[in-house]
Amino acid sequence: MNIDALYQNNGIEVTDFFLNNKESDSSFKFIGNIGNLSKIDSINLEMSKLNANLSSRLISTALSNFTDTSDKVKKIIETTERIKIDIEGNLINGNVADAKGNVTTDIGNIEFIASGKNLHSKKPTLSLQGKATDIEFDKILANDKIGKSSFDVEAEISGLDRNADGYLFLKSEECHVMGNLFSEVALDFKKSSDDIDMNLVVNSDKLDIDLDAIAHLAGKNTEIKADMSLSGFNPSDYGIRGKMSECELAANISATTFGNSIDNVIGVLELSDVSIVRPNGSKLNLKNLKVDIDSLQLESADKCSSLRRNIILSSDWLDAKIEGDIYPSTLGKEFKRMIGQIFPTFASNPTINEVCQANNDFTFDVNVKGISTPYIFFDTPVRPLTDIPIRGAVDMKQGKMFLNTNTPHLQQGKNKLIRD
Repeated sequence: MNIDALYQNNGIEVTDFFLNNKESDSSFKFIGNIGNLSKIDSINLEMSKLNANLSSRLISTALSNFTDTSDKVKKIIETTERIKIDIEGNLINGNVADAKGNVTTDIGNIEFIASGKNLHSKKPTLSLQGKATDIEFDKILANDKIGKSSFDVEAEISGLDRNADGYLFLKSEECHVMGNLFSEVALDFKKSSDDIDMNLVVNSDKLDIDLDAIAHLAGKNTEIKADMSLSGFNPSDYGIRGKMSECELAANISATTFGNSIDNVIGVLELSDVSIVRPNGSKLNLKNLKVDIDSLQLESADKCSSLRRNIILSSDWLDAKIEGDIYPSTLGKEFKRMIGQIFPTFASNPTINEVCQANNDFTFDVNVKGISTPYIFFDTPVRPLTDIPIRGAVDMKQGKMFLNTNTPHLQQGKNKLIRD
């Protein structure tokens, strides 16, 4: 370690502060000025040059002293052998700051300009402009679906905790994530107490998203309003597997919901201009789909108290009405248990660790419209030639299920199946 410093009336001028750790092959150098020490409320740090040449082992050793450092952060540090930092900037009274510099590693480089003001106030403002080059996110995140990326970023945030607003803008010519080449990401947000207002725009060579959302966070009375335009969504890019995973989806989505879980939510969900395209080019369109959920809740502290809901679905292909005690979070498990009791070799008999092991009790009335287009697209073995009414009831508490349908005409390939 070597220090060259001079005390003057306006403070201490450090012309050279050099620290070298040969064991870990790391070095740190600072040239700058610490001024106005005569007044405790007027301390300025002027950093005209800071150089740090650090090894990942030194950083990992330093982080080991902080028990709250996540394993993920430690793993990211370990992916690079060397980190070189060059920074210059100012800190005035701990209230105003600016800095610029670059960080060079063997997994990418970052150049940045940052500033802060009103740092002591209730609404501090932090701003950042930067350029990231050849960042190897596949190594950093151990995910081969995220490739090497280069992008420009601009961001600003004002405020703390319950009251804040800001924006983030990212522009890139090389940002590969989940099979998409992203070109722009823009986020604007404002948070005031329990209210959040945000807009998100994402553009890529395939996926495009435009989302406007307003949320009032109030526990079970949480309210969310959202409008989204979605195109180029391919489920397989995001690890979703299934018969339709290779299709490309597009839709306009509007939702207004009340509640904080799938079991107590009510509201309206509307999808319009829905398009589903298979890899072979075949296309299915849905002009409109609307789900309206209303409820009559019986006040009770008991988790298994009744929550009767009315669900009305209307669309080009089918209409449906479901009424009763509906708990989507346990419905699948309850069906599996019922099937397992009837056909033990067909389905396992899972255990549901809830006070009430069977909650769902509802009736349903469905009308499947005799439109051939969706059945041809989904390649179903049969398709209806006329509307098909389906009525039934499910009572998981009693372990009973009822189903009734009237299907006079069906088509299987070139053959028409007609009931006598």
